[in-house]
Amino acid sequence: MYHIDQITRNLQEKFTIYEVQKEFIDGEEATYYIDKETLSYVPSLWIERGINLINDTLNGTESHNIGEAYLAKGSTVQFILASSDSSHKFKAGIIDSSGTAKTVTSSNGTISHTFTITSAGDYTFFIQGITNAQISVNGSIVTN
Repeated sequence: MYHIDQITRNLQEKFTIYEVQKEFIDGEEATYYIDKETLSYVPSLWIERGINLINDTLNGTESHNIGEAYLAKGSTVQFILASSDSSHKFKAGIIDSSGTAKTVTSSNGTISHTFTITSAGDYTFFIQGITNAQISVNGSIVTN
């Protein structure tokens, strides 16, 4: 009879084990690595301090780079976004220069979330569709 450690060793030798990203809970902040080169670039403004208006359309699960900015440690970035339909699912977030993304997922077709910057540097702002529907996203990004 196998001991549990032996079973685990046999499985590890036979299969490659991948870490599976858990489903995001609406409104909960998540952190993970993303290659920002995979984002579709949408002509946008350099994100300025203050209010920046967003008006974008995502086709299905597209990811769009909606702007970039240098942010100091302690700065805040608030996403206030809504889709044209409360059933649409999308996420929004920031990516630092090392590729670490912090995101939040919509709830009832809206996002209202503030990220606090813990390390100064260049950041990319993005939105991503989660469903196959075409999603029109409007709102603002407020940086302080």
